[in-house]
Amino acid sequence: MNDPDWPVRKMDDSFERVPLYFGGADHEGTGPLCVRENPARFAERVGSVATASPGETAQAVTIAAEAASQWRDLGVSARGEMMAKAWDFSDSERDALSLVLTRELGKARADTRGELDYGIAYVEYSIAQAPTTLAEHPVTDADGRFVFRNLPYGVVAAIIPWNAPLNISSTIVGPALVAGNT
Repeated sequence: MNDPDWPVRKMDDSFERVPLYFGGADHEGTGPLCVRENPARFAERVGSVATASPGETAQAVTIAAEAASQWRDLGVSARGEMMAKAWDFSDSERDALSLVLTRELGKARADTRGELDYGIAYVEYSIAQAPTTLAEHPVTDADGRFVFRNLPYGVVAAIIPWNAPLNISSTIVGPALVAGNT
């Protein structure tokens, strides 16, 4: 969180091994290697992904917890701007990402491009709605005045199924991040 330019990891269709990424750095991971094949073409290896040991998972959660107050204190507008920048993919980047999703998920290219576009649109929607939904809401009733405040929880984790990873993660992670969670 020290760098105001949120690191954006760009992917293309040539990656072979994807490391873990937390604390602003790549980590090889000491858990078992997860090898991914294209479910539509079993002989086609898409790539492999490092997995975390329980200790590495705890380390990532600790780092996220340490960043939580700084992320929360940025305010909804600054968080939204950083997220919009991170999710601003050009058409060529969207094409490259949809190809990766096609190979990884075994879906038709149009389906993965649709999933990618939906995920981006949902995050953009979350960013646009955040100033209103996260604003303080004062309420006055017969007993007096009170204020509803939406405060971040802190570290949020999501286990996403393989069949629609962007659709599902964008509806969980996008709103959680813009709300100030890490």
